[in-house]
Amino acid sequence: MKRFFAFLIAFAMVFSLVSVPAYAEGDVVFSVGSAEGAKPGDTVTIPISVSGQYEAHTVKIKLYFDPENVEYVGFERNPELNSYFCYEELAPNGNFLGIAIMGLTNPFSVEGVLYNVNLRVKESCTEDQPVTLEVGDFFYSPIGGGSSSIPYTVNTEGHIGVEVEPTEAPTEAPTEAPTEAPTEAPTEAPTEAPTEAPTEAPTAEPTAEPTEEPVGATFTMGSEYDVPPATEITLDFTVEGNYMASTLYAELDYDVNSLEVVNVVNGEVINDEGYIVIVDYESIPGKILIGVVVPEGFMTANGTIVSVTFKTSDDFNAPTDITIGINEFNYIPEYEVLPVEYSVSDGIVTPVEEEPTDEPTVPTTEPTEEPVGATFTMGSAYDVPPATEVTLD
Repeated sequence: MKRFFAFLIAFAMVFSLVSVPAYAEGDVVFSVGSAEGAKPGDTVTIPISVSGQYEAHTVKIKLYFDPENVEYVGFERNPELNSYFCYEELAPNGNFLGIAIMGLTNPFSVEGVLYNVNLRVKESCTEDQPVTLEVGDFFYSPIGGGSSSIPYTVNTEGHIGVEVEPTEAPTEAPTEAPTEAPTEAPTEAPTEAPTEAPTEAPTAEPTAEPTEEPVGATFTMGSEYDVPPATEITLDFTVEGNYMASTLYAELDYDVNSLEVVNVVNGEVINDEGYIVIVDYESIPGKILIGVVVPEGFMTANGTIVSVTFKTSDDFNAPTDITIGINEFNYIPEYEVLPVEYSVSDGIVTPVEEEPTDEPTVPTTEPTEEPVGATFTMGSAYDVPPATEVTLD
């Protein structure tokens, strides 16, 4: 839970590519209220307010107080914030209340009192107590849009006015003259008990060195081959490896002239009720945006992140790639953001290959020489007897 505020930094950078509205400096003002006339033991309410027009997707608020004199009791949240993701956490040493507000898909623009924080003045408190407001990570970060910091000012100082009732000085009772204490009879010196030889303390067994957290993952986009035109196919975007992650922001890029996204279904890796998941395939043609934040625990599973159903174009006739972009993949054990090592393997979709057809061959004859003359021949006959007929050509 202590690492949640680090998510705001990572998550505010998610989904950034388009223009954002402009705000004049000082248009938005955050303020902390005060309480007067509190007595030790009283519970007072300190409001945290905002004024001015704005649209924001994230803000981080901290209300500081002295835990030696003031004790946190609870809070009331503005009901208009209930449709957004809100998180409240008391610091481990009790010196501030941390508040995070996130509009995961739609921005929030609530004006007026955001929170009423209830604090109890401790019985030992004898003077006014300061309460201090701190605001940060105030971003406009639309899905598929450019993350932009919103200008603002903070009225940081509030206080709890403590009234302590004066107490009357106690009167001293008369003292009697001291009487002499009776003297005791002398006692014999005690004999020393025999001492045992000191025993050596057992030595602690050596402890094993802590093992490092696994930090490697491979992202893979599925492929399909010999796909006819105008055909639906489903490809899985998966992760494998020995890793631990708190945030993931991935992009799947494809050619809109070859593929059309029909549907995207969350896989078992991110299908957890405790995860904050955003999958958007409509805002930017040619991109599927996937954002995951894990507030409690870590993402460690192997398997399918999302299953994407594509439809090939009517004239699909050339291979097309589906490439993976990993913009955020972090491990956040506490307040520190640590990148997780990874590799990617892109996908491809190929068209049906046409069978080669044999061209019919036309038989050809050997060319003959063109005639260029003529020979006339008269036949002959040999060994012909007298008075015998012969025929000659």
